[in-house]
Amino acid sequence: MFAACGGLVALLFLARQRTIERGPVTHVPPPPMQQEFAHRRGIRRPPRDPQPPPLEQPRQPRLRLEPAWTHFLKADEIRTAPLVLDDAVVVNAGAVTVIDADGAGAWTDQEFGAGRASTPVEAGELIVCGTSAGLRALRRDGTVAWERRGLAHPAAHGGRIYAASQDRKLVALDAVTGEPAWETPLDAEAQALEADDSVVACAAANALVLLEPSGKIRRRIALDAVNSAPVLQGGRVWVAAGTIRAFDASTGQPLVEGAAVKRPTHPLALEDRVVFPTGEAVACEAWTAPVAAVDLAAHDRWIVAALRDRLALLDPADGKTAAEAALPGCRPSRIAWNPRFGRLIVVDAERVAVAAYDLKPLLDAAAAPK
Repeated sequence: MFAACGGLVALLFLARQRTIERGPVTHVPPPPMQQEFAHRRGIRRPPRDPQPPPLEQPRQPRLRLEPAWTHFLKADEIRTAPLVLDDAVVVNAGAVTVIDADGAGAWTDQEFGAGRASTPVEAGELIVCGTSAGLRALRRDGTVAWERRGLAHPAAHGGRIYAASQDRKLVALDAVTGEPAWETPLDAEAQALEADDSVVACAAANALVLLEPSGKIRRRIALDAVNSAPVLQGGRVWVAAGTIRAFDASTGQPLVEGAAVKRPTHPLALEDRVVFPTGEAVACEAWTAPVAAVDLAAHDRWIVAALRDRLALLDPADGKTAAEAALPGCRPSRIAWNPRFGRLIVVDAERVAVAAYDLKPLLDAAAAPK
């Protein structure tokens, strides 16, 4: 018995000695053909493909702008651009509000009725505002000069107010009295108008209509879908209709078809070009810049672009960004500039407010040596 026990102890000693000589046992992963079933034995299978890098977060500008003042409106939403006068700001959010240069509310007109508002226009000493209920011309003190029911989308030029009627007509009114000068059947529901000395351009849902200043239809251009107001510049009519389009204002002949436009947009007319925020970029006939702007304004030698949380200055020559500034707490939807007013007016649609910003820090940043 003692001999058997001694033999067992000897065997155990030899087995331990061999383990020490071989060194520690290391795990060998299963061959590739067995990796499919490795999880059944509790072995973690290595990933087949490397993990993609994290998405790059938008770079936050180092410069931050604070508003000189913010005026909150008693309205559900603001869907129109502000009209910036020399000494006041006019906002049409169903009720028309005039804001003084210091940000205080001067007066509000709430009597004309509800409906979808359109951007107010300046006609001499009058401010002409529209909703789906009609047009109202207001004097600078808030008193009513005239009103016309059933008209919308006003445009002002040369002592006339051009507007679209609910029965699909284009109507020209005397800007001072509001009396009709002429009306022309369009056979389309107009959405936006623009006029100069030689042509009246009317954008409908699926057409662009060009008219003589006398009201005679010059050309009707069928389009798939119009998603901007027409812009007159240099003898051309520019409009977004799936892509950026330009037509000869006299003949209606197509001249330019440019970048795609994925959403309703607000083009900006400069002296020598028209610039469109397309949703993913800012584009014109000469260049396309990867700036996701929601609205644009012209400031001296710069294009001011409003992005979701910031402002950017773009060079009109090539679209390159010269400077950026964050707008803490503000989500711009529309912007407007009047050099005589001296501050950029920003509509914050989320907070239903209008704010005024001094652009000097941003302009200084753009002029600083790089």
